[in-house]
Amino acid sequence: MKKKYYKKGEEFSKLAEELIDTVDNKLDLKRIDFMLITHRLLSKIYYTASELPGVKGIKIKKVSSKQYKKEKKELSKATKLFFKRMRRMNKLLGKKDYYWFVFNPLDKKDGKNPYKYRISGDLGEICQDLKGGLDLWKQDNPKMKEDAIWDWQFNWEYHWGDHALNAMKALHWNIQHFFSDYIKDDYDKIRNRYL
Repeated sequence: MKKKYYKKGEEFSKLAEELIDTVDNKLDLKRIDFMLITHRLLSKIYYTASELPGVKGIKIKKVSSKQYKKEKKELSKATKLFFKRMRRMNKLLGKKDYYWFVFNPLDKKDGKNPYKYRISGDLGEICQDLKGGLDLWKQDNPKMKEDAIWDWQFNWEYHWGDHALNAMKALHWNIQHFFSDYIKDDYDKIRNRYL
């Protein structure tokens, strides 16, 4: 693996681990602190994903029925973890978890029919996608590390990138409106705790 691939992949993997750790283990924070941390992490992860180097795609291999059953069982565990994460974050975020969005912001007709979604759902989906690449990245094999970069990049372009943007917008709005009641000094003190 080329050094530039490794360096960017390592940077991305650390951010991914930090986000997953925040979502899984920092739900005892105050709501505003959780929103500030996740907003900043999502911004960094989104930007870093845009800088991941292009690598060749993963070669699809035929899997045995035994391997299929194993992967199906792992998917079931991942699905349970996703809903557990979502419930826990929803409890912390309360009414601030929900927001409205449109799938295609360039389509005027779509703008008339917004959809209700959750920040917790976005974060859960992002963590689930990032975890797959992290599992590959942690293997001591240069080919697996390239596959991890490809997985992160592909899912960023076609899945979790949209979730990250939606969550960042909802978090940004919540954060700004939370602080609208504070004077400037209080705002800076709270905001700067996580710089």
